Amino acid sequence: MNFKSLCSFFCHILKIRFNFKKITKKPIVIYDEYTEIVADFLKPEKYYVLETKFKSINLRILVKSLIIYKFKWKPIFYLITFISELSPSYIITFVDNDVKFWTLKKYIKNIKTVFIQNGTRDAFLDTFSSLNLKDCDSYRVDKMFVFSEVMGNEYKKYITGDAHPIGSFRNNSFKIDKKAKNNGITFISSYTPQ
Repeated sequence: MNFKSLCSFFCHILKIRFNFKKITKKPIVIYDEYTEIVADFLKPEKYYVLETKFKSINLRILVKSLIIYKFKWKPIFYLITFISELSPSYIITFVDNDVKFWTLKKYIKNIKTVFIQNGTRDAFLDTFSSLNLKDCDSYRVDKMFVFSEVMGNEYKKYITGDAHPIGSFRNNSFKIDKKAKNNGITFISSYTPQ
């Protein structure tokens, strides 16, 4: 690790917020962000948003994961321990291209994993361009809700699981005004401001 990488690592550590919050069991875990998409469909008391970028760390969970996994510890084991404490029936993510999510079933077999495709995917500088079929044996997601059957078949080359074409979950959540007269074409951008 060079000096620049070391400085970056310690700067990241200093920005982390540590807490000792008590974990309450929830039936659904939302893995990472985009919770505003499900806000209209799920009651807040029914789900927990698991932050996976380590901006905040529960020290009790961290220590527990270190004790369980000892010298084999990796950051994903913190997430596994956290999920085990929450004891959900489902883990749902809108970050459909997160390889870490695809490996959760390797460690937590009794919880259903679901991803909902959130953006366009292709083989040029995107998800499929960085995957190697030889490394995909451990990738499994119970349910993949994808834009189209073609997209589902593409994912199934790399991930074991059931693919269901539903179009765009985000776009489908908008009501269509059937009374409005519109003879033009509407272009929908996939750009999300940071």
